[in-house]
Amino acid sequence: MKFPIRTSLFFTTFLLVFVTALLVVARDYPPNVRMAPSVVGIPTWILLFILWLGEVNPGWRLLNKKRGEGSSQAGEEEAEFTSWGPVLNVLAWIFLFYVFIFFFGFILVTPVFLAAFLIRKGEVRWRFAVPSAILSTLIFWGLVEGVFKIDLWLGLVPNMIPGILGGSTLPPL
Repeated sequence: MKFPIRTSLFFTTFLLVFVTALLVVARDYPPNVRMAPSVVGIPTWILLFILWLGEVNPGWRLLNKKRGEGSSQAGEEEAEFTSWGPVLNVLAWIFLFYVFIFFFGFILVTPVFLAAFLIRKGEVRWRFAVPSAILSTLIFWGLVEGVFKIDLWLGLVPNMIPGILGGSTLPPL
């Protein structure tokens, strides 16, 4: 009897070990430098651990399970196939987001793309999507520049609005 090799379990375990190693190494950093890996790494570790638990025991997964339906019999696993159309569509959104950030900067592009994505893909009304996009961008901007003291990329276009749009220089490659 052949047992199927579930590569997602191995990959999730690898990511969990990798993030754990990053968090352990980050403990030796100075306090100012340690904050960024901790803020990103701890939630990532928690989500990866939940994902790992779902991989170890597939009966715990509840997202694609209908209510009242029992778990599948031992040894049987349903294969789920995803069409590539929606995946490529989201990848195109991500690619264009990065391209526009490169030229027009993070502060201008993020609320525009976030609102457009919420309206187009999330089917959220524009009167909720636009304020949500602006508010989340302002919170992120304040957190990154206020707490972490990191200047966000302003874009390669000439300096049009100081501190918001344009004026960044391409670092040497």
